Amino acid sequence: MSQRRDTLRIQLEAGAAKVASAAPPAKDYNLDRYTELVATLSISAAEAARTYDVYLITGDGLAEWDLVHFPQIAAAGAAKLTARLLSNVLPQTVTPATPGVPAIAPGVIVPSTTNAPKTLPAGQVAHGPWGNMLRYELVCAGGALTTGITFSLQVQARQ
Repeated sequence: MSQRRDTLRIQLEAGAAKVASAAPPAKDYNLDRYTELVATLSISAAEAARTYDVYLITGDGLAEWDLVHFPQIAAAGAAKLTARLLSNVLPQTVTPATPGVPAIAPGVIVPSTTNAPKTLPAGQVAHGPWGNMLRYELVCAGGALTTGITFSLQVQARQ
């Protein structure tokens, strides 16, 4: 007997071409009942000689924090990057230097800039609690862009 899994699909960006940094506003998706998020960044084109950082950011209406900082895109061409987050584990990040070895965050949150958006290092995921709100930020660097980057960003929330 198979158990049905409740899934919410969220399209944060659908094949948009961006020639500058972007930070769309957060939207409330009632994510508190979900225990897993799967975020997929699909890049169909990226202008060479530029860098792009894409962050998935959550919030609760009072504060915001990073969930995912996808690996920095620094080459032209297509790519697909997927991150999986779990809410029921200690807040942690998994370092690319030692794959699969988590760095557990301290149990006490002290006020600092490390809890602010766009502070998670590239290529890392922050497991742990998330808020009901989601948004993304795109940071473009390397001078004036002509064609920029074309991408979509989708999140699946699962129980």
